[in-house]
Amino acid sequence: MNPDRSRSCKGPCAPDQSAVVLSDSEYVFLDDLARVTRPPASTRRLVVFNTCDSAAADTQGPYDDRGIARSVVGPDQAVIGHLWPVDGDAATVFGSLLAIELADGSDYAEAFANTLRDLQQDWATLAGQLGDRGIGSLVAEPLDGFRQPTIFDWGSAAFLE
Repeated sequence: MNPDRSRSCKGPCAPDQSAVVLSDSEYVFLDDLARVTRPPASTRRLVVFNTCDSAAADTQGPYDDRGIARSVVGPDQAVIGHLWPVDGDAATVFGSLLAIELADGSDYAEAFANTLRDLQQDWATLAGQLGDRGIGSLVAEPLDGFRQPTIFDWGSAAFLE
């Protein structure tokens, strides 16, 4: 999440200095996200940041609106992100399962809850579920890397509403 790859703690400790890493040389910084025109408050919207530390908020208090997720949402918007670093394979599997839930018409909270439940299934069940939806081959490599997940792989996701 943080483009500064040094050992300093900027992502979770200073989310206002964070960015979504798109590639080795491309980032979307918090300031850029905060300037995006939001739809009217009457429009319900879900923003998914399937990236490290994307649901982290500044540690200075609950009323401080710094951090990726808290800076881009309005009163009628929800965010799904991660509280700490998330493995790329785990993020791909999480995103795939979440997309399936949302495509099936689940509301945001239900889709999030079902995705967390599904992430805890054994590998063969996950592979079958993704294969049955026709996306198994698209996520085969990340799914293979998700064979022995731990709580750190599926436990970092957060739903902010």
